[in-house]
Amino acid sequence: MKTKMMKMKTKFANLPNLKLLTIFTFLLLAILTPLALADDLRITLVDYSPKPVIPGSFFTATFKAENIAGKNLTNVDIQLDAAEPFFVEGSDRIKINLLEEGKAATFSFNIGVKSTARSGFSQLGIDWETASDDGSETFSVQVKAIETTLIVDSVESMPAEIAPGEEAVVKIKVSNKANLQLKDIKIKLNLNAAELPFAPKGGVTEKNIASLVAGES
Repeated sequence: MKTKMMKMKTKFANLPNLKLLTIFTFLLLAILTPLALADDLRITLVDYSPKPVIPGSFFTATFKAENIAGKNLTNVDIQLDAAEPFFVEGSDRIKINLLEEGKAATFSFNIGVKSTARSGFSQLGIDWETASDDGSETFSVQVKAIETTLIVDSVESMPAEIAPGEEAVVKIKVSNKANLQLKDIKIKLNLNAAELPFAPKGGVTEKNIASLVAGES
């Protein structure tokens, strides 16, 4: 009985030490954790061209990898993650055999844009891996679809029927369906076909509109 009591006293006597040890371990982890989470690389999107990118075309994206590990890095593996509507033309990864401490390297990918892409911002991802770390970054690229912005609403001839040798006035109504102002608009009648019995009075087949604000006709 005495032996059992002595063991219990020893057990409870060690509790303060265990508590101190737990607190010390927690503080040590709190100090070391930010160091453990530090990245080896910083990846940035330097530029992409042409800008904005257009559906059905290709563009070049140039990135920069900076060594912020505080040591030389070897066998750095970098991969491009091209999500919809992008796809990679050629290889989607590069390998840097040696990236010295504090130095940077630039690299480029040739990227295609699907013809079905819509206007807006789409994402490009970069995944990287070193011997001691890995990470990823995401970048936005603007896609601008070519849309019909000037619409011919109506074409009207006065009179509607033209007798040989008579003159008529042709009225064409156009509307700006874009969400921005259009400038220096040229409208031209194509009367070059041999079967058309018409000729412009004064030889003028083209009219200019200086500008049309959004929604204007």
